[in-house]
Amino acid sequence: MTFTPQNLYDEFAIEVKTLKGEKIGYIPAAYSEEIFEYIQGDHDLRVEIIRLTARKVEIKITSGN
Repeated sequence: MTFTPQNLYDEFAIEVKTLKGEKIGYIPAAYSEEIFEYIQGDHDLRVEIIRLTARKVEIKITSGN
């Protein structure tokens, strides 16, 4: 996950990529500020893709800290 401050639609936009660096999409704006705070707090976050379709990505985010 990468914070993308240049996003025009969400000031806390978090981009989600695969381990190979391929863009999957963004964390929904309703959750992005909370995830941003975890990233800024240097938490160890793990993202697991639960379901991936052409129009939707369902992920699970857990913190190791």
